[in-house]
Amino acid sequence: RHLLVGGDGKVELIERLVSAGHAYAAGEAAPGDVYFDVRSWNDYGALTRQSIDAMESAADADPRIGALGWLTGDRLSSEMSTAALLIVPSTWYEGWPLSAIEAMGHGTPVVATDHGPFPDMIEDGVTGRLFPRGDRGAMVEAIRDVLGTPAERAALRASTRARFEARYAQDVSYAALLRIYEDAIAQFTTA
Repeated sequence: RHLLVGGDGKVELIERLVSAGHAYAAGEAAPGDVYFDVRSWNDYGALTRQSIDAMESAADADPRIGALGWLTGDRLSSEMSTAALLIVPSTWYEGWPLSAIEAMGHGTPVVATDHGPFPDMIEDGVTGRLFPRGDRGAMVEAIRDVLGTPAERAALRASTRARFEARYAQDVSYAALLRIYEDAIAQFTTA
């Protein structure tokens, strides 16, 4: 199963996800293999009706696509850990996309655009793949590259989890935050 995640309520993003899902599914996916967890929100913190309709239309039109809707907690964790990969096709700058970090924490490789924070988070070919934003063909190729052979997928999952442990695990994040505070305090006490 492949998990595609969108980060806002804009229908254009849903349409890109659907388009990419169809392009990939047409070649290799079996029924139910491409799922959408569209973690969208509007100013009121809920999925927009237009986004929900776009997801449901895609799922109704193609049996290979399922619409998971908004996921949280154990259900999100379960989907992240069993997905073959996470696709984040953002075309605008993302501040710090938590969905990518969550996936990496489960050892799930991430396919994302090559702008914003993603090149710092994802080592292309080691913990996932990067592709030029807006390039659907490159995204489909990146998905195919990540899926590779079973041995390649296992190695990619292991390196993704190792990257998470080295850079984003709780103890690592805590130590980095503590250093920031210590540096800030030191600047004021020595001045």
